[in-house]
Amino acid sequence: MPDYYTIENYPFNSESLRESVFIQVAHAHNHWVVISNYYPKTNEQFFDKWYIYDSMNNPKYYLNFVKNVLRKVSGGSRYIDITHVEVSKQHCTIDCGLFALGYALALAMDIDPGCLIFDQRKLRDEFNTIIENKTLFLFSHSLIDNYIPKYTEFNLDLN
Repeated sequence: MPDYYTIENYPFNSESLRESVFIQVAHAHNHWVVISNYYPKTNEQFFDKWYIYDSMNNPKYYLNFVKNVLRKVSGGSRYIDITHVEVSKQHCTIDCGLFALGYALALAMDIDPGCLIFDQRKLRDEFNTIIENKTLFLFSHSLIDNYIPKYTEFNLDLN
């Protein structure tokens, strides 16, 4: 029986990814990011663009560490176009996983993670509440006034 608990062993059908939303929290060495083919500000019918949400806003740090996931979703292509969407930065080095979970849920709720500022002081307590009560809610946040999306596009060599 295959091991479906790791992204490396999951049986992807890259063609079906063009027809459905994909949101994945991915481990990037000692950091967590979100990889998705969905961006709430678009009305595209085919999901063949890829976006990354990173609470450090430092794509040079993590891109080499998520190539394993990107190889899976690229359908065997050597290159993939990635859009790094700028999000609010975390203030320490230990909350990236909670930020990534928040970004993933925001995407699933059709909210652009770039317009959110999570209340980092409440993240851990709210995550514990989610686990203890078996409920799901978006972490406490505020919205950026007059939000204008900022992003950087990359063409990444997957070799």
